[in-house]
Amino acid sequence: MVYTYIAFVVAFGAMLPITRRTAVIASGIALTVLVGISRVYLHAHYASDVLGGWALGVAVFSILSATALVIAQVRRSRGEGPGPESSRFCR
Repeated sequence: MVYTYIAFVVAFGAMLPITRRTAVIASGIALTVLVGISRVYLHAHYASDVLGGWALGVAVFSILSATALVIAQVRRSRGEGPGPESSRFCR
């Protein structure tokens, strides 16, 4: 999941166009899947270990994403952050 997190940071931090952003995120996800499959193929881990790692990664990502959205909404409602029209993620 580290590759996927890095892909999200690069895609959203560098302000890439939507097509490039999609390609970077898809590459990160593909790399994560390929590493997991290779770990099973090389008998370094059981399939259940890899699936459990992916599930844990998705859960952590979901929790952190939801927390970031709540914090952004609270800041917007208090007038502390940029408004929705100036959001850098809405292009």
